[in-house]
Amino acid sequence: MTIKKCLVLFVVLALSFTVFAADEWDGGFESASFDSSSDFSDDFSSDFGSFDDFGSSSDEPKVQIGAVIDADFRYYLNDEDNPIKALPKAKVSFTYDAEKAGAKLVFDINQDKWENSKIDLIDELVLSAYFGNLQIDAGKMRIVWGKGDKLHVLDNFNADSYVNFLVPDYIERRISIPMIRAAYSVPSNSNIVVEGVYAPFTVKNRYNNSGMFVPYQVSNLTDTLLGGSPLAPYSERVKEILADLESDSVSKILYPNLNKLKYGQYGIRMTGTLGKWDLGASYYNGWFKDPSFNAEKFGVWKDGRYLSKPDFLNFDHKQTFGLEAATTVWHFNLRGEAAFNLTEDENGKNPWMHNNSVSYVAGFDIDLPIWNMNVNIQDIGSVILNGNESDKNTKALRANNSGSSIKDVDYNSHGYTENMIVANVSASFAHDKLKPEITGIWCIEKQDFVLMPKISYDLTPNLNVNLLMMHIYSHDDESKFYGFHTGDLVQLGARYQF
Repeated sequence: MTIKKCLVLFVVLALSFTVFAADEWDGGFESASFDSSSDFSDDFSSDFGSFDDFGSSSDEPKVQIGAVIDADFRYYLNDEDNPIKALPKAKVSFTYDAEKAGAKLVFDINQDKWENSKIDLIDELVLSAYFGNLQIDAGKMRIVWGKGDKLHVLDNFNADSYVNFLVPDYIERRISIPMIRAAYSVPSNSNIVVEGVYAPFTVKNRYNNSGMFVPYQVSNLTDTLLGGSPLAPYSERVKEILADLESDSVSKILYPNLNKLKYGQYGIRMTGTLGKWDLGASYYNGWFKDPSFNAEKFGVWKDGRYLSKPDFLNFDHKQTFGLEAATTVWHFNLRGEAAFNLTEDENGKNPWMHNNSVSYVAGFDIDLPIWNMNVNIQDIGSVILNGNESDKNTKALRANNSGSSIKDVDYNSHGYTENMIVANVSASFAHDKLKPEITGIWCIEKQDFVLMPKISYDLTPNLNVNLLMMHIYSHDDESKFYGFHTGDLVQLGARYQF
């Protein structure tokens, strides 16, 4: 515990803004959540950076200021009440890099963060120190583990924001949190880097509570809490708690407080090269970013007239053991990740806790000698172990609760293997000014799919206009995109950057 407290103190010193933002961590990250991208070719090496990134290449300090301003106008095809939405946003970055130290400050201003999570208006605030081959970073940041191209099963530290579904880029969906990272570049010909990361707490995935892109698990929780609840005998306070699921107070009451050392995360990763192969191995100890729903505890809470402290939503602990690899064969860039997720329900007999599982990413991309075309195809999948136990648990629960749809947290009638194919085809014309692309997502077992074409044109080196369309299909309420499927849209946007 002493070591953890020292690490937390180091983060606090690096992040002076947390002195006045402590309350924001509780409210800003507590929107409703549950379990459940554009050019894919530029993220291949973004998981840590090049091996030359340890410190500045010059003795002279460098200060850089940049900004990206977006003006997007979105039309929802299935929203009759409020189909048109304006989405202005701005991101401003300041970086300082010297021989022995560096700093980065990024502000990200948009409507969702302004209204629901003001702490995230500070998108990144990172202080870095360079000691020869050792680099230490501390602050509010994101990290990316794994060789996948914007698809990962080893990238566990940061949670995701799905308030705009998959429209933002992968790294833009990640929620930055305070962390400490130390990376040591081992003097060798194999470019070996050993990296250790510690985060003092966890945040959960973020979803909408209303409007577009509300997943079924969130809307189902609302229906479970409010459907058939005999509110009349209870106090006005209880009525308010159950009637307004969007309020911060409800979120704090229903969900465990993840802003505690108990929910800390840590991990270690080693990457290097062996011939033509980039290889890596990692270990993560932390938490699922979506809660498990315990129907038995919910029943006790409901029978007690909602007056006791609810404990029916819990975040399961997990350990992830991972391997990753990337190489080039002919003109194909190949990449892959594999993970074994170890939970505290090793035999699958606890219906309220996730089973052990195996997950993986495998894919390739290739540049074609026509229209500057790039084709990128990846499969991200998982296998839940001891799925037969989840079947047994669900059968027993429903037998004891006649007419109920109660089930094991891992139960799915489609089976316990899941594969999602993600394909992206991009090209460019007119001296690289006109860039069409199309992204397709197909969930094989659950029969969902997403189709997202996009075209952009550079009016000037700094000004870009773009058009995006998205269609979402979901097969049933156990499918991956159920609840998101009403969010078909057309979006027209402009971006200015310097």
